Amino acid sequence: MDDKWHAFVEERMLYLHRSWTGRGIYEAQFAGGASGWRISSAVVAGDRDSYRRGDDEYETALLEAVIESVLLGVHGGPGYTRWERARLDRGG
Repeated sequence: MDDKWHAFVEERMLYLHRSWTGRGIYEAQFAGGASGWRISSAVVAGDRDSYRRGDDEYETALLEAVIESVLLGVHGGPGYTRWERARLDRGG
């Protein structure tokens, strides 16, 4: 999962692009401060010609897993566990 993403932040917006195509897949807006940060809103690419979007459960779990793994260096965390379960539920 690590080498498949390019991530960058502008102000409080996280952008996640596929590294081999450069296509933007996720945008996540963060809110918070001294007590911690949380995603206040997120969008996922919906153009089926460039990204085969899953259901909301799958996409939120994958977004969480990518943030944990790629940005925070947490491997096998709760986001990854949710993503694995969602992936198996959709037959993949």
